[in-house]
Amino acid sequence: MMRIWPIRPTGWYVYLTAARYPNFRTRHKKAMLRNYFKIAIAVLKRRKFFTFISLFGISFTLTILMVATAFIDKLVNDPYPDAKRERSLYINKLEQKMKDGRNTGPLSFYFLDHYAGSLKTPAKLAISSLFRATNTYVNNKKIVINYKYTNSDYWDVLEYEFLEGKPFSKQQIANGEHVTVISEDTKKEYFGETGNVVGKYIEADNVKYRINGVVKSVPITAYQFYADMYLPYTVSKIDYKDKNYSGEYIGILLAQNKDDLPAMSREYEQMISKIPIQNKEVIKMYSHANSYFASYVNIGGEDTSGTAYVIAALGFFAMLVMLLPTLNLVNINITRIM
Repeated sequence: MMRIWPIRPTGWYVYLTAARYPNFRTRHKKAMLRNYFKIAIAVLKRRKFFTFISLFGISFTLTILMVATAFIDKLVNDPYPDAKRERSLYINKLEQKMKDGRNTGPLSFYFLDHYAGSLKTPAKLAISSLFRATNTYVNNKKIVINYKYTNSDYWDVLEYEFLEGKPFSKQQIANGEHVTVISEDTKKEYFGETGNVVGKYIEADNVKYRINGVVKSVPITAYQFYADMYLPYTVSKIDYKDKNYSGEYIGILLAQNKDDLPAMSREYEQMISKIPIQNKEVIKMYSHANSYFASYVNIGGEDTSGTAYVIAALGFFAMLVMLLPTLNLVNINITRIM
């Protein structure tokens, strides 16, 4: 018996049929896609173990790269509340080179206010402490609150989104008033779903503070700006008038425009070189006013911010991760050929 082979639709056949039946081309494309998918599944099922290794290696690598990229992008490029980043320099640490080692850490309020505050190029200087944790209790429920101290210019340099109220003023800071600005998450956790809380009191570290405003919450990854409570530096239990250079504060220098950044950085470096050394054990002091990324990584030593080291480390990590699926595919293809 003669076997009759089905005729494959040619391009002209599809064209003429599509002209007569408008929906034919769409149905034909869908049928082709279904066939391609079925063929791909059939090919993958031939060597299930090799297929699993291949797909796992590729998908695992892509997942790591996507998560890492999203994390770094959120970490570095999120402008809230630091919308003026392009004309800001950040002072995060003071390094004192000593005869028997190094002393590295944040700076004191006195150092930033007295020395960095004397610079002529910056338009404003924001000073804030690193956040610290304390416990408070509401309806027999323990709440962990992270708080930090700031000066009044902090609210001018950074652009927090106020949902209620306003920041505490320079006069309130000078008076040593127990006022605070809290985050939106803290409001919900402490007061629950309620209306305006400006004027109400919140207790932290056994002290009651009157709420001046509520701001949109900042993620904890932005440690320079994150807190649940923002307090005036004058209510700190640590003496802010202490003239020691080391402390728990960091600063942000804001220029009039981004063209002033090089001059502002040079002025800060010159100022550091002229500061008198307090301790006889200290040989030399180092501190840098860096860009946001350099200040965030901030692992450098005397004359470097550490940016090059971080970029090199990230590049090596990305290459190492990409090497995994490369070797995987090469090995599987060679094995199949053999």
